Amino acid sequence: MLLIRNRLAAMMSVSLVGLLAAALVVAGPLNPPGGAVSSTYKTLSEVEPRIAINSTNTPGGAGETYLISQPGSYYLTGNITMTSGKHAVAVSSADVTIDLNGYTIAGVSGASYGVVGYSGVGRIVVRNGSFRAGPFQSIFIGADSLVENVMAIQANTSVDAINVGDRSVVRNCRVSTAGAAVNVGNQCVVEGLTATGVVSGVNATSKVDVVVRDCSMTCVGSGSGVYGQSRLSVARCQFQGFVFGVVASDYAVVEDCRVSGGAIGVYVGSNSTVRRVQVQTMTSQGVSVGDASVLEGVDARSCTANGITVSSDCVLTRCNASGGASSGFVGISRNTFVECISAKNTAGSGFVVSDSNIFETCRADENTGDGFNGRFGNVWRDCTARANTGDGVEGSSGTVVLNGRFDSNGNGATVGANIRLVGDAGRVEGNTLISGDFGIQTTSGGTVIIRNSSRNSGNSYGGISGGNDVGPIGSAATATSPWANIQY
Repeated sequence: MLLIRNRLAAMMSVSLVGLLAAALVVAGPLNPPGGAVSSTYKTLSEVEPRIAINSTNTPGGAGETYLISQPGSYYLTGNITMTSGKHAVAVSSADVTIDLNGYTIAGVSGASYGVVGYSGVGRIVVRNGSFRAGPFQSIFIGADSLVENVMAIQANTSVDAINVGDRSVVRNCRVSTAGAAVNVGNQCVVEGLTATGVVSGVNATSKVDVVVRDCSMTCVGSGSGVYGQSRLSVARCQFQGFVFGVVASDYAVVEDCRVSGGAIGVYVGSNSTVRRVQVQTMTSQGVSVGDASVLEGVDARSCTANGITVSSDCVLTRCNASGGASSGFVGISRNTFVECISAKNTAGSGFVVSDSNIFETCRADENTGDGFNGRFGNVWRDCTARANTGDGVEGSSGTVVLNGRFDSNGNGATVGANIRLVGDAGRVEGNTLISGDFGIQTTSGGTVIIRNSSRNSGNSYGGISGGNDVGPIGSAATATSPWANIQY
């Protein structure tokens, strides 16, 4: 027992020493330091140094109400009503930020710019406010600038709204009743723009590397939604009523856009890409692209001229052209069409091409002209044409038609055929032919015609001219040749 009592005493002694040591560590000085207690807060100007725009800080001259001549951050303290013959706020120094602070710069007759950079000065930021009834441009500033969260309502549609220089950004702005909503320089970005009642949307004429995205624009005149030069990029935008929805030269990219109610939906040059674009109710062409371009998921409907027009060496995948007053697709040479559809075009053919094009798993239905029409060396593989007033397929020398299905073509006022060849050196093989004036019709020799089947045609194979290599014609039950053409 004595041993246990000694050990308990020792443990209590150690614990007491530990507690005393801990108390010594956390205890602070009992007496405050000498001297007066000073403030530790910062003023607003210290946290965010800003200068009010007024007659004291930014006095103007003969040409402007207020002049900012030094770099810095400036802000409005109230609305400004412009003065005739003057700019509202002029800037003569780069590296200036102007916070409109939610206020409005209102125009009057004879006034000039709302905010202007003298001599094209740039590196200017204008944000968070409105311009109303400006008789001249609301904002005109130079390169490397930013305009964001601004609303500009111009006095009339002969006046542009926002003009920025190279490498500038215009973000989340709204413009109405203007000529061009935004004029930009090279390498600019316009995003989140809403433009209503404008003649043009984004004007990038002769400018390169311009990006326009997430915008909505409505036209009241004869301008373009976006007009650019090389390497224009337009994404996730809507355009209504413009003569051109999007127009640019080479290497343009237009994707996830909708264009309606104008003249030409998308008009771009060579090596361009158009993806997931819908064009509807145009008074001229739907989409037109230059050489070596790529189209994916393009839908052109109810266009007065051709739905989709391509030059040469293009690739089109899962595109649609329907309900137009001319032909659905028009191309020149060496194009590839994959899973494309052309239907119910009322004054033309489904597809009209020149030489050496390839069609894979395409469809042409109920067009007033031919389903497919091409000149020399075209290839149709696994394609379908149904109820076209003209021929299902019409081709010239070197035409190849393989494993297609052609139904009730050529039932118009003139005699037609499911497949018609007007040249030599072709191959027609493995096709299913139903109804029609003729199953297969040729006007010259030199074509191989084998392994086809034809039913309910007025003349399945009787329209084949001499000099062709034609497999035996008969029923499946009696045919002995692997190259036989079936008639039933």
